[in-house]
Amino acid sequence: FFISLKFILRPVKKESRPIFIVGSGRSGTHFLARTLIEAEEISDVTNGHENPAVFFRVTRSALGQRQDYSKVVSTYRKLLTICDTEFFLDQSHPNIWHVERLRKSFPDAVFIGITRRPESVIYSMLNHSGTADWTNRWKEFSIPNKFLGITDSNLASYNNMDFIQRSAVRWKSHYERMKYLEESFPGFFLHIDYDYLAKSPVACLSDIAGFIGLKSKIPSPEVKIESLNKWQGLSEKQIAKIREIAGNYYE
Repeated sequence: FFISLKFILRPVKKESRPIFIVGSGRSGTHFLARTLIEAEEISDVTNGHENPAVFFRVTRSALGQRQDYSKVVSTYRKLLTICDTEFFLDQSHPNIWHVERLRKSFPDAVFIGITRRPESVIYSMLNHSGTADWTNRWKEFSIPNKFLGITDSNLASYNNMDFIQRSAVRWKSHYERMKYLEESFPGFFLHIDYDYLAKSPVACLSDIAGFIGLKSKIPSPEVKIESLNKWQGLSEKQIAKIREIAGNYYE
């Protein structure tokens, strides 16, 4: 009887509060996730890796393929229940296209969007077949396609673009979406720059901790500053193509 009563009176665990990291692939979302889960109050349940139970559904949905996003929401609810820290972190970055859905399902959720300069993102795409594959297979997905940046007005020119230019169009679509979300959801959406995180980690992580409402400090990660300049391995012609399309970033 006493054991049963003790079980009945045991306090019910409060669901963890969700934090969603969003952005374009190759923008530092993994690096940011691995950094944040070092805080005592944050866990992602998968130890710094993308959660396969949601990531592929989120991605296919963002690409316009038929997906029941309610199953994603249902999985998140289960993860919030089993997470043993105050905050649950998810790094399915294509959720940048599902922020409104997630806000409706999880009103207390916060979002951290990370942007990286387009040259760095595209240089990394050239060396990452998984991310590049979405651009190479663009005809298999729905058109128009916000994820890839394809619109009715640019479809004809997109068809004649090379990989660098198409990747720049995709980057621009994500960047414009990021700016829109930053303006539309103040207090719930924080937009940070990868270079700021890498060059000034203490200041950047302090901003993030304040935004989330952490009581503990986020330990500073080890940063390889030389990685910031790898994009200089691109040719002058490739850089010119990128900057022609991503011009608003430099403004």
